Amino acid sequence: MVLIEDIIQAVLTVLYLPGFQNSRSFSKRSWPDVVRAIRTHHLLSPADALTKVQLHAEAACLQNEQTLAEALRLVAANSAITAVSPHYPKRWLSVLGAGAPPALWSAGQPFSQPTISIVGGRSVSAHDSAFSRDVSSEVVRLGYAVCSGGAKGCDNAAEVGALSSDGKVLRIVPHGLGSSSDSSGAWVLSACHPEASFSAAAAMHRNLLIYAASDAAVVCRARFKEGGTWAGATEALRRRCTKVIVQDDESSLAHRSLRSLGAVSLSSPSDLALCLQNPGVQAALFALG
Repeated sequence: MVLIEDIIQAVLTVLYLPGFQNSRSFSKRSWPDVVRAIRTHHLLSPADALTKVQLHAEAACLQNEQTLAEALRLVAANSAITAVSPHYPKRWLSVLGAGAPPALWSAGQPFSQPTISIVGGRSVSAHDSAFSRDVSSEVVRLGYAVCSGGAKGCDNAAEVGALSSDGKVLRIVPHGLGSSSDSSGAWVLSACHPEASFSAAAAMHRNLLIYAASDAAVVCRARFKEGGTWAGATEALRRRCTKVIVQDDESSLAHRSLRSLGAVSLSSPSDLALCLQNPGVQAALFALG
């Protein structure tokens, strides 16, 4: 017997998973309406349930039983993760609401452990790499998994630190997963078409997902008004989607500026627990926004 939650996951996969069999593009912000319709009219077929709430185009895409069956197979294999999956990052639902991605491609072993994000530049010093690794090890010691963007530099160092400490890693990438199932020990999520290459737009969306997924985000290295790390951190502070913690470095204008915008300063990885308890101070610029 197929459970209603499995049916909902299959429907979200058919309608919203990038590059799945359906070639039509629907507004992703409608996914809560889709979920409510199927739960409310659970005695009807998914197509009839969506027709009841005037989602006629979406309903038409659910007529093919083979398509739904393939979606169910992806969900069962954890190759597709949806907004009603038990492993879906729950903070996305509370922070992003209807803007949370309804369906993503997945590789590796899912988990439900809360995460701390660790971000930073690609070209960094040995000190910054070591700082990322040590922060990551402390994250694991405190009982969290690490959320990473999977890039070179700080991201990669953080993943190494977590995995070498027997911790878990959630990697959110700004490109497609392709046909590769090699996750290098991490659970990998992608909101892109499987064959999509890296793009700046996808990277910006990925950055938001990284910050919104975690109880806090540690910025190990940023450049003032340059690059994705700076853009992601300032956007996270503006939107107040998580606590932002920045490596204490008085020589860095970027790090001093992030603190002035509300980020909490981290002098040593061993102080991370204290930083997580620090409520921080939101800058007037963002508080008035």
